[in-house]
Amino acid sequence: MATIQSSKKTDDRMNVKFTFKHFFILMASIMAAMTFTACPGEDSDPDGGENGSGGVAGKRYTSYVVNYSNSPDTRSEVSYDSNGLLIRNDVYYTESSKRIMYEIITSNPDGTLAKHEQYMEDMPGYKTVWEYSYDSNKTLLKRQGTTFMDGVVIGVTTMDYTFQNGRKIRDVLTGNNQVDVREYNYDSNGRRTTTTHTTTSGGNVSTKQYTRIYNADGTLQKVTGPDFTVIYTWENGKTAWNYNNYCMW
Repeated sequence: MATIQSSKKTDDRMNVKFTFKHFFILMASIMAAMTFTACPGEDSDPDGGENGSGGVAGKRYTSYVVNYSNSPDTRSEVSYDSNGLLIRNDVYYTESSKRIMYEIITSNPDGTLAKHEQYMEDMPGYKTVWEYSYDSNKTLLKRQGTTFMDGVVIGVTTMDYTFQNGRKIRDVLTGNNQVDVREYNYDSNGRRTTTTHTTTSGGNVSTKQYTRIYNADGTLQKVTGPDFTVIYTWENGKTAWNYNNYCMW
């Protein structure tokens, strides 16, 4: 009887894992999976244009709210170190202010992102670790996410990136028997305008499009799509992060 109860507990936890699977991918896409295009301590764009973080030189986002069409809304609060490197992200339900998850972000000595680790508040045995690889010019090539339950690997997800003239034009996420392809468009000023997201799963193909809206000062105000809207809050401050390299929308 004890063995049956133990197995049921494991099954229940695995079911929770699958419930949160897409949530993890979403949060990683919006926020935590980032890298640098400038050295630590510098503005993200020393030329004064869009800094790739969806903003302008000398400004950085402090939080963002995700309004879902079919799920509770969430709020993310981010933290930087003195060099402008993002070191932590805490995610809360907007209505209840309960923390859902948190992320610890680590950088390499050259300022590129080494990894970030994601933890669920209500699932102490569940962890996803994302690790990043680059070419000799520090251009992002790939990131791989390994998910653990009680120290045992239960899933691996890989994302491959394509850049052209310094801008990300495509990324491909593979894992969980699904392939997600995102293609990015930019205006004449180099600002991202739309993202086309195509998902192939079990022989079924679906396509969604996301649109960016900017504030008057050039910072990213929101990203809108058929299933959620992301709204950003900004402050003055240096940042070494290029959000566009990793943001999927």
